[in-house]
Amino acid sequence: MDAAKAIALLAKNTGKIWEYVYKGPGQKYKKFNKALPLIMVPTLAATGSELNSGAVISNPETREKTVLFGADLYPKITIIDPGLTKSVPYTSTVDGAVDIIVHVLEMYLSTKDVDYLQDQLALALTKTVKKNLDILKVDLANSAARAEIFWAAALALSGIVNKGRSGEFPMHDIEHVLSGFCDNLAHGRGLAKIFLEMLNYEQKEIPGKIINLSKNVFEQQINNATEAIKKWQEWFAFHETGDSLKEYIGDIPVEKIADKILQFSGTPDFLPNVRIFEKSELINFIQALI
Repeated sequence: MDAAKAIALLAKNTGKIWEYVYKGPGQKYKKFNKALPLIMVPTLAATGSELNSGAVISNPETREKTVLFGADLYPKITIIDPGLTKSVPYTSTVDGAVDIIVHVLEMYLSTKDVDYLQDQLALALTKTVKKNLDILKVDLANSAARAEIFWAAALALSGIVNKGRSGEFPMHDIEHVLSGFCDNLAHGRGLAKIFLEMLNYEQKEIPGKIINLSKNVFEQQINNATEAIKKWQEWFAFHETGDSLKEYIGDIPVEKIADKILQFSGTPDFLPNVRIFEKSELINFIQALI
């Protein structure tokens, strides 16, 4: 779908796609105001590109993974048929589900502010994905569970959940750079480990939010942030994800990864978050992933 958006843009504009992608704060890139009309038929519940105006593009030569946006990249028609996802393997289903969860929780977890309606939407969508992924663990072709997750994916990044609220996207900022360097790292696989480490990193800043999240999603009494994080660790392990990213990152210099994250998503000195990542903290965070 994202490739189709890039093609639709270039069909009506001059130059190369890399001239239109976001390059970081203060960096110039070409604007556009026209593209071919798009019809989206998603076959994987994950990115939500079927209901938004963005696309993620990877450049194998520069090993960069970045985004482009434009109102003309909104699909004119989207057909969401959960039957098209029945043959998606379990691992890819999990990766997509993690992406959905992070889409709706990223801004919830990256600010101390309470935006009640948006918070409740984020929690409800997370709970929906959790419940139905558990069903698919034992019944991968379950039509109702596939439908619930597919609809959650479409809503997650449609703008409804995050519009008008405060917060940042540090988890995606980090993962996009990682999978730009590591083209064998699935987006959801990278996000799973980042999500778990982010809960640890933020727990002293927003313990109440983390506890509230786990209480809602797991429907259990949670007494502190440590218990809340453990529930997520157990659930990710149940779905065979959230492990070390060492096999993907390998010998890539951690400082090089940190510099690229700051280039695309932060400032020369820090990455915005509820607990700001200064460069040294960002390096330590990346090391914790491996």
